[in-house]
Amino acid sequence: MKTVFKQLLLPVIYGIFVAVMLLMPLQLCAPVYAQEPEAECWAVIVGVSEYKYYSDLNYPDDDARELSQQLSPIWGDDHVKLLTDSAATKQGIQNAITGWLAAREDTNDTVLFFWAGYRLSSGYLIPHDSLTDSYDNDISADELGSWLDTLDSERIVVMNISPEEFLDVLGGTGRIILASSAPGENSWTVSDLEHGVFPYYILEALREFDAADSDKNLELSVEEIFDYAQSRTINYTMSDPDLTTQHPQVSDRYGGQLSLLMEVTADVESDAAQNIPILNIAGETYSSGELPVSFIWAPGSSHDFELVSSVSGGSGIQYVFSSWDDGNTSASRAISEGGVYTANYKTQYYLTVESAYGQPNGDGWYDSGSTATISVTSPEGTIIRQVFTGWSGDLSDITAAASVTMDGPKTVTAGWRTDYMQLYMIIGGGAVIIGALVVMLVMKGRRKKIAVPAPVKEAAQPPTPSVCASCGAEIEPGDAFCTKCGEPVQD
Repeated sequence: MKTVFKQLLLPVIYGIFVAVMLLMPLQLCAPVYAQEPEAECWAVIVGVSEYKYYSDLNYPDDDARELSQQLSPIWGDDHVKLLTDSAATKQGIQNAITGWLAAREDTNDTVLFFWAGYRLSSGYLIPHDSLTDSYDNDISADELGSWLDTLDSERIVVMNISPEEFLDVLGGTGRIILASSAPGENSWTVSDLEHGVFPYYILEALREFDAADSDKNLELSVEEIFDYAQSRTINYTMSDPDLTTQHPQVSDRYGGQLSLLMEVTADVESDAAQNIPILNIAGETYSSGELPVSFIWAPGSSHDFELVSSVSGGSGIQYVFSSWDDGNTSASRAISEGGVYTANYKTQYYLTVESAYGQPNGDGWYDSGSTATISVTSPEGTIIRQVFTGWSGDLSDITAAASVTMDGPKTVTAGWRTDYMQLYMIIGGGAVIIGALVVMLVMKGRRKKIAVPAPVKEAAQPPTPSVCASCGAEIEPGDAFCTKCGEPVQD
């Protein structure tokens, strides 16, 4: 039996152990879930005014430089590669696309290639080091297309190239190609604009976001930029007698609208004091008095909004976050789409319920205009009882359960009276009577015990003799006249 165990089971156990040990690093390194990276925007912008072998041009470098200046603060300085004049060689442009850009962009990113400089009707872009007797240093539509094919991005935009060949060769699923003119037409550069005509209006569309955003969804798409620049380029060249009309063209094989910029406006609907910080956006704090505030951001980029959930408005007043106007009820959220985001705050008032007795109920915060229900229970008593008499303060009511309309901070106070019960009064009265009887009995008992002495008779005293008032002679009792002077005796 032991031999069978060793020959059959031990190899299986060892095999399982080895498999577990080999898989453990994979399990430890594997993420819990795959998180989609945030969409980013990248650009290679080329403008050649100074040529090595060709005559120089006016303004292509200005076209490129201004486009870079507009996009870099929004997309990020490290997301925009600007090549002008001597840096804009064929090799320099190829390296920027297949090296710098390919190492950074991803599938869900947006990539822009912008060209300003000489173009040949035969379908070539003329970089700084282009040769006059050879196409070797020129960039054909096929070459540019092969460079762009090395990218993973499914959103590629090429701006301001010639229509010949480039529209067909570069066009593909997820790509939008903007040509500055129709085949056989000139693409004009004029001194009063100090730009090429078509690039000038592309730049203006980026500056005039609200005007170019034709569908008013607060996202500026390549399609909207083209419509804006095309109509103005046609009108400008048509109105100048020294120019032939220029008709920009587009090849659009991207499903829907491909946004290059989005505008986000943050606002707060609240009566909160203007000096109270209430909203933090990407590390910057704003008070309600500073709102609304607007931003231009790269499409698909995510930005954190953090609201203060409640703000004090003084004694008994507070403002409490309720929801965003799009229905989101989280005070902290990430914004990744253009739009106006308004946070709604509701006003609340505090109700104070006071009572010297019993158990008052109903104090706390209430929404403005709501009805608060208050009540109080009377304390129990066997001899002495507290009886509720009514509410005072911000409510006058005699019922123990009442309602208060909360149109401001309020305080209500319960009133009481003291009641003595009848049994207590009877007992008290009986105690008084019993006390009186006890006193009477005590007094009566004391009178029985006191000895009253017999009266003592005094010896009889002889009567005092009378004297005549006229002569002073002594008058005997019973005499009516004085025997001496004969005057009547006075009583």
